[in-house]
Amino acid sequence: METNEKLERLKEILTGYGRVAIAFSGGVDSTFLLNFAVKTLGVKNVLALTADAFYCIPRELDAAADFSEELGVEHYFIQADMYSEVWYDYSCLDEVFKENPEDRCFYCKIAIFSKLLKAALSRPGFVLCDGTNFDDLSAYRPGLEALTELGVRSPLAQAGLTKAEIREEGRKAGLKNWDAPACACLASRIPYGEPVTEAKTEQVLSVEEALQDLGLRSVRARHHGDIVRIELGDAEMKRFLSEPVLAKKLSEAGHEAGFKFVTVDLDGYRTGAFDEPDEPDEPDEPNNPDDSNE
Repeated sequence: METNEKLERLKEILTGYGRVAIAFSGGVDSTFLLNFAVKTLGVKNVLALTADAFYCIPRELDAAADFSEELGVEHYFIQADMYSEVWYDYSCLDEVFKENPEDRCFYCKIAIFSKLLKAALSRPGFVLCDGTNFDDLSAYRPGLEALTELGVRSPLAQAGLTKAEIREEGRKAGLKNWDAPACACLASRIPYGEPVTEAKTEQVLSVEEALQDLGLRSVRARHHGDIVRIELGDAEMKRFLSEPVLAKKLSEAGHEAGFKFVTVDLDGYRTGAFDEPDEPDEPDEPNNPDDSNE
């Protein structure tokens, strides 16, 4: 199916819903979906809902707020620090973070999207949608099971739109983040089986923001106790190898964040690094808790 046909299908899907609440992380997919929904349904029939918790990335939250204001769409931050609430057989989400199982994302999505769904259903006629794309359906995404269980709709995936198509259509639409790197939540930087804590997420966030401030876009800081393992994209690795001064700056960023040892992974940046055989890691979610939470 051609991209134009998929876009027409997306328009039909959204029109069929009538009014939509978008789980909006500020990532590429949910930004495209929000923009397309406003153009299709009108700003009064679109609501943007953004989960806010310690494992979310502040710069993406800021981008979500700025873009919602630019569109003129009604936008709410939903606090997702949910330690007093109960889901399934876990006494609270805090227990999930302590155990950090390989399907952690399932429980996180259940927790987060339960709150987003409650907010959406409080408004008459609104259907909750997320930014899952067609490519996500073939990747390791335990969170997708949670979305299905809750009845959250994924119109981009339903229309068959791939990540590459979404980026290209975002570029044509003038979206600023059309070529932004994938951005999973900060919990994905911590190996399965190791507790996810706010202190750890603050450490990896500090390193990643320092690297981004150096102009390095595709980066990950993986938390391994006293060691931070830095992954760099192809362009970033070339720059790292050609600019010796970067090694010192990366080292400073890691030590300032509290790590004893700072390493650069020679295999470079790749999503799902902890999901690779013999080394369980990150499902690269929409960001957001969309994009994921891309």
